[in-house]
Amino acid sequence: SCEMVSTTRNDGFGNRASFMTFFGVGVKPELASYTFDVLRRQIIKDRKAYQTTLGRYKRSNKIRMANLFCSAWIERIAKQVQDFSGNEEEKMAIDAYKSRRWGDDLEQDKRKRPNIERESDVKALQAGFDAAKDISIHRPVQTKAVKQIGQIMEGN
Repeated sequence: SCEMVSTTRNDGFGNRASFMTFFGVGVKPELASYTFDVLRRQIIKDRKAYQTTLGRYKRSNKIRMANLFCSAWIERIAKQVQDFSGNEEEKMAIDAYKSRRWGDDLEQDKRKRPNIERESDVKALQAGFDAAKDISIHRPVQTKAVKQIGQIMEGN
C-alpha cells in the first residue's frame, strides 16, 4: 500500500509550489513517486496534443474539454493502480502514520469533474480513454519485505 498527500507552499515572492509526499510500506513510496513522475510527464504531453485538436473552440471550452480529457485519462490509469492495493496490515500502518504526521489537518480534494453538457464533452472523455489505452503499469517485484513506513518528496 501507498498513499500520497499534496501540499502547496508560497515562496514569499508570490509563487506557489506543489509538493507530493508519497508514504507507504517498503519500496512502494519510491516506486509510486517514480510512476507519478513518468505519468505526469505523459499526461502533460497528451493534454497538449489533445488541445491542439481543439482549434475552433473558445479558450474556456478548450480548458473544460482538456480537463475532461485528463479525467478520463486518469480514470483509465487508476483502474490499473487498484490492483496494487496492499493488505489490511499495511493499510492500518499507513493510516496510523498519516494520523500521527498530519492529524486532522488534511483536506479532501473537493474538485469535481465538469458536467457533461454536449456531444463534444463525450468526445473529450473518449479521447482521454483512448490516449491512455497503451499505458500499462505492471506490478513491481519487491525482493525483500521491509516493514517500515517510507516517505519520498517530489516537487512539481
